[in-house]
Amino acid sequence: MLRKFVRRSTVCFLVSIVFTLTCLGCSNNNIVYPPVRLNGMGMMELDRALTLSSAFDDSDLVAYIKVGNWVEETEWQTLYNATVVTEYKGTGIKEIGLIQDGSSNGTFMDYPLFTYGNEMLLFLKKAYDNVYYIKGSYSTVLDIVADPSGNYFLIDRCGMLSESLGSATNYSGELQLRHSLTENLISADDIWSEIDHPFDYIFSLLEIEEILQDLNRR
Repeated sequence: MLRKFVRRSTVCFLVSIVFTLTCLGCSNNNIVYPPVRLNGMGMMELDRALTLSSAFDDSDLVAYIKVGNWVEETEWQTLYNATVVTEYKGTGIKEIGLIQDGSSNGTFMDYPLFTYGNEMLLFLKKAYDNVYYIKGSYSTVLDIVADPSGNYFLIDRCGMLSESLGSATNYSGELQLRHSLTENLISADDIWSEIDHPFDYIFSLLEIEEILQDLNRR
């Protein structure tokens, strides 16, 4: 059960209700999807901007995460099942509950609710039991996507975290790569066709993994 869990942040939602909610999660072949992906243009004032290093230090779990079923929601937060694909910091946990800011009542601008199959590198803080929330909310979400050759890349939606990665190679200037990654993101989750994303920061997953491993060895 998702407990009411609110961190220190200021949230303002400009919500436009354009539908009638008819279910508390739509399912297909035992997969449970969120009832809504985008609803409104919420804004959140973060406590502070995080760097990759500070996000790592402040987190209990840093991992490549694959989102599973939508579980439930409170007024402004949503809970999912999720699988830890690769752990870069943590205790070896394999299955977690994942809290995302936003719900059917309102979502943040260009930050839709997750859905089954989404793959991301996340910096997570333990909320209770085996349930974690995202440290830094939307500002630290790094989406994972493969190019046509099977090389994996990270897309920084917000760009705040990547400003601290001066030593890592940013592939955003490679237009053909950007095009292929965009196509693959939309193919995996068509909500990307509704997001106005500049793709200013694209990194090799392997390179960022090496940086995370170095952080973990300190």
